[in-house]
Amino acid sequence: MNTILTNEISNPFSQVSDTNSYAKAFGDRNSIVHFSAREMEPSNRWSLLSIHCAFDGNEYYKVKNCTYRISNSKYLVLNEGSQRASFISSIDRVESLSVSFSPQFVIGYLSSLFGTNSELLDDPFYTSPHTFLFNEQLYDYDESISLQLTNLRTLINNLNQNKEHVDDAVCTLFESLLCKQKDIWQEIRKIPCSKMSTKKELYERLTRAKDYVFSCYKENISVNDLANLTCLNKDYFSREFKRVFGLRPLEYIQHMRLSEGKRLLKTTDKTTNEICYEVGYSDPSSFCKLFKRRFNCYPQEYLKSTVLKEELTLI
Repeated sequence: MNTILTNEISNPFSQVSDTNSYAKAFGDRNSIVHFSAREMEPSNRWSLLSIHCAFDGNEYYKVKNCTYRISNSKYLVLNEGSQRASFISSIDRVESLSVSFSPQFVIGYLSSLFGTNSELLDDPFYTSPHTFLFNEQLYDYDESISLQLTNLRTLINNLNQNKEHVDDAVCTLFESLLCKQKDIWQEIRKIPCSKMSTKKELYERLTRAKDYVFSCYKENISVNDLANLTCLNKDYFSREFKRVFGLRPLEYIQHMRLSEGKRLLKTTDKTTNEICYEVGYSDPSSFCKLFKRRFNCYPQEYLKSTVLKEELTLI
């Protein structure tokens, strides 16, 4: 197995500071960090091109001036050279999985992807002049990524019998991430700016704000805060956010809070008041009215209907 597998406690990459240091220490080996924890203190670390996932809870990443929450519904992709700090604070154990792709692996893969047959045959050490930067953001799980990660977790949990398959699984995961980038670029091309570089920059800034809301929706977030985060004029930011994501910034904040409230009603024994405060509202009455407007029923009505459906399922 050419991939290095470790846990957070014995993570050898925590002391790596740049590409050259990594190359000297680990050569062209990809790496997997896999562990579970309830608490993990943040520490600043350097990143390779990598995918970061968390299951059965939340793990938080600080990258530059933005916060990213990874969970069962979102994963994070970081480019080589990003400085990040991650932490966990949870009642239950959170499973963390990070896969880092070595610079040599990425160069080799892109060379085989972009190089012509004659170039690859004439020079077996051919390296592509192309560079590829992923969009650093939170991504929704799709069927392909979910399948690859499920397979990888299964292999890791039964490593003695599956060592020879881990490298192939990491390679297949990288292929799926590249395919996901095609979808992102299709979204970027739809932005009505004349230059592609302007489209990309605007998309990255707007996505940073969207990811921040997803990660920190419980906090008191204003449109001014989000505009400042993206370094855009408030009115321009609001208009472009609606154009790209279909909701105004405040509507998206409300969407996140109410969706989480609905989930908590279904999966916990917390009262409506407790859930109201937990998702960022200070007035239970307003929370109930907004919930009614969004889901066409009050929280208690939704809870009763959910319980009834579960009871009917058991019959």
